[in-house]
Amino acid sequence: MDFIQAIDTHLTQYISPYWVRQEPLLTVFRFLSLEGNWVIVWITLFGAVCVWELAIHKNRNRFAHKIVPLILSVLLVVLILSVGIHWGLKPLVGRLRPFVMQNYASMVCPHDFSFPSGHAAIATALASLLVYFDHNKLRHLLYICIAFLVSYSRMALQCHYLFDVLIGAWLGIVVVDGGKWAIRRCFPRFRDSSPLRKT
Repeated sequence: MDFIQAIDTHLTQYISPYWVRQEPLLTVFRFLSLEGNWVIVWITLFGAVCVWELAIHKNRNRFAHKIVPLILSVLLVVLILSVGIHWGLKPLVGRLRPFVMQNYASMVCPHDFSFPSGHAAIATALASLLVYFDHNKLRHLLYICIAFLVSYSRMALQCHYLFDVLIGAWLGIVVVDGGKWAIRRCFPRFRDSSPLRKT
């Protein structure tokens, strides 16, 4: 276990060197890393997509049918991940955060345990849900980029190690895919394809 943690520490230091914590990147990462801010980013993005699809495209892609299922899916996934990670996995593993191990004062990182990253899990899950419900492939890249930046910001600010972020992102995908599998099992008409996508 010590060997794995040593590798994780070296990899984290390699892909998030000191210079990424300098301005202007530091301000960007702090903005993305603060919970209230990155929630605002997702809400603003979702609002812009709704305006574009409903007002400009006149619901041409049946986007109005996706809004309620998407919102309900987001709330459920965020609840599952938040409870499972913050009340389950983090206390169970009990891994200290990088800034604690390095005696580095942080104004951004919380003082609970590190593994896995809740930010990475939720950001990746939200990106996965938006990719699933949204027909626009160009916007898929935007969702993935935001999830990546939010996840990377946690390493850049010394809040998480690389493995914390990778496992967090994996958990986000697993929860979303598990939800889709459960829906298809309970509702056979969803088995072949989602009727919420553009036909």
